[in-house]
Amino acid sequence: VLGLEFEMRQRLDRIHSALANFQFGGNLSIVDSKVNIPEEELAVIRAADPESGDTRPLEGQSPYLANIDFGYDNPISGFSASVFYNVFGSRLIAVSEGAAPDIFERSRATVDVLLAKRLVTGVRIKFSVKNLTDTAYLTSQQYKDTDYVYGSYRLGRTYSLGVSYSL
Repeated sequence: VLGLEFEMRQRLDRIHSALANFQFGGNLSIVDSKVNIPEEELAVIRAADPESGDTRPLEGQSPYLANIDFGYDNPISGFSASVFYNVFGSRLIAVSEGAAPDIFERSRATVDVLLAKRLVTGVRIKFSVKNLTDTAYLTSQQYKDTDYVYGSYRLGRTYSLGVSYSL
């Protein structure tokens, strides 16, 4: 496994004083992960596909992950709002038996929103929506440069409302 990660956070008052309560941030991870296919399994795979490589991606590891957020936080009013954009690259979720192609969860992006308001000292109310765009969950197998859908469904949006108290 080999990877790089970059992160950036910036308050926007550097651009103009009117943007003092705004901030922007992002994170990018790039990962190269491979595992060797056992010899017995590789022999079965190559019987069906002689050009098949002798490695596969590490299960569950995306080749990239990216997150961008834009937020507003007013310490005087106690109101804050943030929008988050998250995306990941296709990742191996199941190793198939024999010569059948492995199953990958396909790349998808999500948008989340978080709103919060301080009601009184120590009491805060939060509302969030996750997967605002209702991005589909898609799994597929690839054979000879053609994707075959293995499964697909909508994840739906998740709404949450909470109140917290801190001393």
